[in-house]
Amino acid sequence: MNRTQPAARCPNVGKALLLSCIDDRLVAPDTVFVAELGGAFMARTAGGTYGAARHPAWLAEQVVTAWQVNQITDVYLQSHTDCGFYAAHAPNPAVGLESQVAELYEVIDTVIVELTAAIAALGVPADAIAYHARVVDPNGGIEPRAVGQSRPH
Repeated sequence: MNRTQPAARCPNVGKALLLSCIDDRLVAPDTVFVAELGGAFMARTAGGTYGAARHPAWLAEQVVTAWQVNQITDVYLQSHTDCGFYAAHAPNPAVGLESQVAELYEVIDTVIVELTAAIAALGVPADAIAYHARVVDPNGGIEPRAVGQSRPH
């Protein structure tokens, strides 16, 4: 079996990658979101982007592989409220929904900056991929970024 050209044997249509949490409550809303995008590669890890921040090499590998296979153009980095991983592993979990959402966006913003540098070092052009931060509730509803909360440049 030739595994050197999987895209030629089984074409992928998605031009995006969604990083999400393994929480089963997100499966249905993530499926709807991916359909709205017209398809996407999906990578899941406990805690979504909050959890992936602890494993930057793994995350970079997911993005680079999706780019190599299908020239993805967008990466959606997602975390969610009411996350068991966040509750178990955050050194000082934020109290209250607004504080938690703000902290999750801050983590995603940091990951975007670090991921951009990591994948450039692996040969992906810096302008090849656009990054999108998403914090959702367990039903997939978008939690808005706090007014005035900075974004990575």
